[in-house]
Amino acid sequence: MTEAYQYIVVLYMAVLALGGNEMGPRTDWEIIYIFIVLIGLILYNAVIFGEMTVLVSEVSKKESGFQQQVDVANTAMKNMDLPKDA
Repeated sequence: MTEAYQYIVVLYMAVLALGGNEMGPRTDWEIIYIFIVLIGLILYNAVIFGEMTVLVSEVSKKESGFQQQVDVANTAMKNMDLPKDA
């Protein structure tokens, strides 16, 4: 198997796991079971996206802190008449 094919298969399985695709309940018990499973998947997705949001916000905080330090250094260099490109 090629790597591209393996990637596509794993992506397809991930969509099935997270989205509950291709579920076709026919009896009342299957409908109840699938309903419970889908509620669980919705909660699981919410947790995953919440964690991703926290991680992205942490990275943004670090980047903005670094950018602020660079701005302070550039301002100090400008006030001291130092060249920017050394």
